[in-house]
Amino acid sequence: SVTIFGGPFLSSLQPGNLFCKFGRISVPGLFVSSSQIQCNTPPHAAGSYPLEITQNGQDYTQSRYSFRFYHECTIHSIYPVTGPAIMGGTIVRILGEGFIESTSLYCRFGEAEVPATFVDSSEIHCSAPPTKEEGLSWLVLPDQRHNRTILEDQMLLPMSHHYPNYLGKLVNVEVTNNGQDYTWSGFKFLYQNDIQVMKLSRASGPSHGGTPVFISGSSFVNSTELTCKFGEETARAIFLTREAILCTSPPIPTHSFHTSQEMIVIIYVSNNAVDYSVGGHFKYSHSLPSGTYQPGAEEVDTLLRCPRGTYCSSYSLRNFTLCTPGTYQPLVGQSQCILCPIGYVCSEFGMAVPRICPAGYVCDDTGMYKGKPCPAGHWCDKGTATVSSSCLNHGILDASYSSLDTCFDNSTDDFGLQ
Repeated sequence: SVTIFGGPFLSSLQPGNLFCKFGRISVPGLFVSSSQIQCNTPPHAAGSYPLEITQNGQDYTQSRYSFRFYHECTIHSIYPVTGPAIMGGTIVRILGEGFIESTSLYCRFGEAEVPATFVDSSEIHCSAPPTKEEGLSWLVLPDQRHNRTILEDQMLLPMSHHYPNYLGKLVNVEVTNNGQDYTWSGFKFLYQNDIQVMKLSRASGPSHGGTPVFISGSSFVNSTELTCKFGEETARAIFLTREAILCTSPPIPTHSFHTSQEMIVIIYVSNNAVDYSVGGHFKYSHSLPSGTYQPGAEEVDTLLRCPRGTYCSSYSLRNFTLCTPGTYQPLVGQSQCILCPIGYVCSEFGMAVPRICPAGYVCDDTGMYKGKPCPAGHWCDKGTATVSSSCLNHGILDASYSSLDTCFDNSTDDFGLQ
């Protein structure tokens, strides 16, 4: 319906005398007031055409006002298909064809109309208006569908589950180029109750990430779009219940720290990976104290000292590393292991104390994980650390005597820890 302002329009006109002409096609007009009439547009080819009127059925005006007919716009897809209800403001990307850049380009969510932002003839953006909480009801996610045609029924959230239910409201999404004639696409938008974050299980972790953070709150939705953000870094959220989710801190670039060893970021949570609610603060530490690790499994922030037989390097901050064969570590909280001393062997992973070189072998070097067979002409009792002197007063010996009683004893009482 086109409203035409001008006049003076006569109320005493005979029926059939008031007409509007779009191009060459005339349609009856409707008197509204002495300065206003209305006409319904006829079907017409796309393009701009003169619009004139007559009050006697013959003599048309020569005002040269133009009216533009355009191809009907259509919607092909929208994203995202969900958004917060109370806060609103979800920027919905609408793809289709036939969109026109004009001040009359609008979107409609249910009954609420909002201006659209023109991108090009195949894309516009619209901000979903807020809705009232009392308008929400408990919904089953798999039942929420687009209704484009009888044969083309699409789930809004294909990977969603029937349980639990969620508070929400399903509305139609349509577009108009002229502020009046809306599409009838059948696309839907699901308002969901806004996320509220109450508590974080932990508020700090190492810069390489991997710290699990349990987040308590309300209105979390079990969908593939459930997401956390640590500052600018995105992490997938694991749904536990409507009141709890689990997020693992992503690694953060080292250049983000500048000169500080710590950086505080904001944790955000989103049900649609677009609209985020603030969840709290999280502190990244660029380094941990030497000889400590942080497994990331406690409800409170805890640094643990590496146990005996292990070390904690700057590359394994989530766990300790066992000392390798040939090394040991008798102390806790160390950043490296010690080479096995002369006269001893460290034959296994994770040794806290070296073992004395067994009888019949010689351990004449550091870092040995097994002894060398005692050579012919020598006695090698346990703890033998050298074969530089031959055994005396026993004549000539061969290898069969290599495990006989001591030729010399250089063992110590403190396992070589001096």
